[in-house]
Amino acid sequence: MTWDGPTIATVALAAATVAITALSVVAGLFAIWGFATLREHAAEVAKKAAEAAAQEATEKRMQALLKEWGLSATPESDDAAAAALQKE
Repeated sequence: MTWDGPTIATVALAAATVAITALSVVAGLFAIWGFATLREHAAEVAKKAAEAAAQEATEKRMQALLKEWGLSATPESDDAAAAALQKE
């Protein structure tokens, strides 16, 4: 085999093709890893947000029920109720 211009160009292009393919495979693996990491992080953030929202909704509903039933969840109004009962 002679190493003339077309042969060297063919070998150089083949080597460049192999290098670009390897780089593409590595980039694809990083993309898959990044997507999985992002998905896990998003799930954790969503879980924390859902827990906070559920806690807030529970507290609001508890306050509404206590108010509806004529009970109080605040210490100030408990003191006022006790003072009112002592006056009677």
